Amino acid sequence: MSNLLPPTTTSYEARIDFVVELAERLHLYGTTAQRLEGALIAVAQRLELECEAWTSPTALILTFSDPLRPPGDRDTTRVIRVPPGENDLHRLSETDRIAEAVLANEIDLIAGHAALRALDTPRGQVWHAMQVLGFGLAAGSVGGGAKVGTGVAPGGVSTGGGVAAIGVMGPMSVGRISWGAAVGVPGRGVGV
Repeated sequence: MSNLLPPTTTSYEARIDFVVELAERLHLYGTTAQRLEGALIAVAQRLELECEAWTSPTALILTFSDPLRPPGDRDTTRVIRVPPGENDLHRLSETDRIAEAVLANEIDLIAGHAALRALDTPRGQVWHAMQVLGFGLAAGSVGGGAKVGTGVAPGGVSTGGGVAAIGVMGPMSVGRISWGAAVGVPGRGVGV
């Protein structure tokens, strides 16, 4: 059993800040609007907050009230502009894990907030190289339906080589990794 105080004993403002940070993370990492709104309401209830959430692809509107005070006494509304996110299942699952740990009182609210912010750590060169390898393997598996030895599908379209090239060139086209690093040339690091 943990010696931590329950998250509901943390200040009203700190509880709101945690829910806002959680909302931004869930949105950024690609959760659906329905799941996002439902999760925020559920987490807010566990933190003894009342929350009304509204989401769009580029904004969040969150209205909080303290159920221990008279209505309207301490209402807070946060309007948050967020960039359109992308699906990042690893960071999304880490966000879920952190929120669950806070609600289960395994970590305190302040540490949970810090852990959410730590998810911003940039990914290293090894991660980018593994992404390129994964794209190449996925492309090669698509080419598995082609005629053996020719790389040409029954309709006469080359599948394996073209898709493999897309798998390698895709990350480079957005400037995440250099050509040398993509093909494994020693001494060639991250760049354009």
